[in-house]
Amino acid sequence: MLSYWSGIRKTGSDGKVRIQIPIPQFHGEIRLMAVAYSNERFGSTESSVKVYDDIIIEPQIPRFLTIGDELVAPVTVINTTSKEINAKVELRTEGALNLISEKIQNIRINPNSTAQAYFKINAKDNIDKGKIIIICNDKFKDTTEISVRPASPYITESGSGELRGNSEIELKLPPNFLKNNLERTLVLSRFPAIKNAKLLKNLIGYPYGCIEQTISKLFPQLYYAELAKLISPEIYSINPPVHFVKEGIKKIESMQLYDGGIAFWEGGYNSNWWSSCYAGHFLIEAKKAGYNVSEKTLNRLLSYLSKLAKQRNEYNYVYYENGKRKTTVIPAKEIFYSLYILSLAGKSDISTMNYYRARHSFLSNDSKYLLAASFANSGKWSTYYDIIPASLTTEKPERTSNGCFDSELRTNAIILNILLDKDPGNKQIPYLIKHITGLLNSAYSTQEIAWAFLALGKAAKKSSNGKISVEILVDGIIIAATVGKDISLDTRKLDGQKVLVRSKGTGEMYYFWSVRGIKTGTKINEEDSFMSIRRTYIDYRTGKPIDNTFHQGQLVLCNIKLFGGTRSTDNIAISDLIPAGFEIENPRLTALSTMLTPKANEMTIDFLDVRDDRLIIFTSLKANSTKEYNYLLRVVNQGEYRLPPINAEAMYNPEIRSTNGATRVKILPYKEKFL
Repeated sequence: MLSYWSGIRKTGSDGKVRIQIPIPQFHGEIRLMAVAYSNERFGSTESSVKVYDDIIIEPQIPRFLTIGDELVAPVTVINTTSKEINAKVELRTEGALNLISEKIQNIRINPNSTAQAYFKINAKDNIDKGKIIIICNDKFKDTTEISVRPASPYITESGSGELRGNSEIELKLPPNFLKNNLERTLVLSRFPAIKNAKLLKNLIGYPYGCIEQTISKLFPQLYYAELAKLISPEIYSINPPVHFVKEGIKKIESMQLYDGGIAFWEGGYNSNWWSSCYAGHFLIEAKKAGYNVSEKTLNRLLSYLSKLAKQRNEYNYVYYENGKRKTTVIPAKEIFYSLYILSLAGKSDISTMNYYRARHSFLSNDSKYLLAASFANSGKWSTYYDIIPASLTTEKPERTSNGCFDSELRTNAIILNILLDKDPGNKQIPYLIKHITGLLNSAYSTQEIAWAFLALGKAAKKSSNGKISVEILVDGIIIAATVGKDISLDTRKLDGQKVLVRSKGTGEMYYFWSVRGIKTGTKINEEDSFMSIRRTYIDYRTGKPIDNTFHQGQLVLCNIKLFGGTRSTDNIAISDLIPAGFEIENPRLTALSTMLTPKANEMTIDFLDVRDDRLIIFTSLKANSTKEYNYLLRVVNQGEYRLPPINAEAMYNPEIRSTNGATRVKILPYKEKFL
């Protein structure tokens, strides 16, 4: 796109203005518009101008490549003159690309005609940008930037621990990562919660963006902004946590619906009760922290929660007791989160709270604590102590993928949060901390990680009074030192074979290291667990399946089938990465793909994310059912490309997942029937 504004310029004595317009790499027609004025008189005009060189270079290059891809890159050279031209076409590569053909080709071009030169390029073992530079007759130049994505997913390995005074620890940072795009981080802190930094790093970097995940990423940035910056400096290199909190507030407010509730996905039509509670909780805490929150949005949201809290909804609660799976009917957990949020906002619903107070023995443990905290927020501390159990039996609910996103870790973390806020001297707290810490290795969903980190972060805010100094050595050279202050080091300083942390004095420091990148020789495991995902490419015109060999210009239907196992599951994310030689025909702009999906098996789309290199679908699935989704692809660029596997995962249950279909595809030149 070309756009330029000259600003206000004065005419010369001849009444004319002469302006130099910087033209980027551009060929086509532009529109010039001018407005002139003098005192109260004005006039305007416009004119179209064609911009072109004697020789125009048009390379056929995809928007991205994958490590190991081989691209056949035709370069079309257009002669816009009335003379025959002998063209010397030279192609150079920079960055993550290699030229594997002759770099210079000579072609003859007739007047006002075109001709093509062909080059072959491959993508290095590098996750980086590359440049393709084409020069014709040493005068005309075209430069294209292209990114190279990994063939396997990013992997993060990490470790943490405690460093006492007058001791040293050698950190075993894992090898076998590609050097390019390798991220190493080492953090030392007086804050003990740094030992759980892996959870926070995963949470802040979570790739999807429903309302629940958005808020789960925001809460730690609200409470522990400095810790977040230490752990994930790459995320905050441009904007601080306060920026992300402000943007998150805007996003939440934009997702409010007519009834006052919050949609689960942007553009959604239905309010989600638990997520609306979660949003209300965050907005209230953000407001307390001094952020600008719309009173209208918050009041409408509180009104929505107040109405639902009075409805006395019940559901079948599945939990485990003494190793046995049990089911009972209890009031919806959303009721008590709603009552808690209302009490935080100073709008306690005392009559509804008293109704459940008389029936609190029938509530789940986390609901009891939320109800008790609602009374405490209302100044009724005697009722709080009446409801809180004298001794704690940790709750073991079955993990759910919708509703309140229940799990054992999340439930007990909510209880710990309540006790730390309202009753920090409670004898149940040490036991809960130990129990939750033991569950951290199974932490999976953003809901679990957010609540667990908030609870353990609050529990760990006490720090030692000792005076401890620390030195960090890489290959025997001191690269950093600190006396009792937090410190964070990045990849550049940690580039070495041996990393040693050495301390003097008294007290404790806590450390966390992480290494993130692409591992060499890593093979993606293909598996089916409680569901399976399969992808088939079909020629759109003939309806016949295609077996890894395509032709330029071919219109391809991608058929995705999702098969359910023995469990029904909500909030499934399907990620389908396409080969570099393909382009997605945006399913939002054409009805062709959806017309071919059998209505009986049509997949319900909760949210659709269309990107240059992938399609991401969010959906749900009933047990023992099959759902399908079709979308169209256009085959564009010749070459041989990696086809990554298609992946499906239940975002709130790690057991339910499927990965399948990694291979290579070949794209051959045009065939007339595909034009």
